[in-house]
Amino acid sequence: MKAEALKEQTTASRPIKALMVYPPNTPVTFVPRRITPTGLTKGERGFEQTKECYLTEVIPFFKTLKDHFKGIQKALTKEIKEMKEIFEELEAEVDQNVVNRKHDEIERKNLLIANDNLIVDCLSKEVFYIAMNSELNVYRFTEMHDAHTVVQARCLELEA
Repeated sequence: MKAEALKEQTTASRPIKALMVYPPNTPVTFVPRRITPTGLTKGERGFEQTKECYLTEVIPFFKTLKDHFKGIQKALTKEIKEMKEIFEELEAEVDQNVVNRKHDEIERKNLLIANDNLIVDCLSKEVFYIAMNSELNVYRFTEMHDAHTVVQARCLELEA
């Protein structure tokens, strides 16, 4: 019964004539023929058939897989490099934003200081103006009072 199964397996297995190479990310459905351990342990013709199966199907299958993995690895390496460049650009942009933010904060503090200085300057000028104006008003009032006194004296003189 085992010998018949081996004969069926041998007639069913054919060598792969040509292997298609697909672009990366294409599902591949290469499945090597089933190899039973009996072909290796029995002293029958199974060893030669197993060897032939390895040479014609299994080894080319794994070579194809290796080629596909190399293609996938190259594509992934390229994508990883692109992602790394994008992350580096983003990192540089974040760093620049931090610098800009600190610069803006310093500029804002400088504007607040300048504003405070302007307020102090305006207040001191306003106080000076009020003081000077008051002094001028007092001086004018005194002059007017003196002039009024002179006019009153002149009026009294004229009446007399």
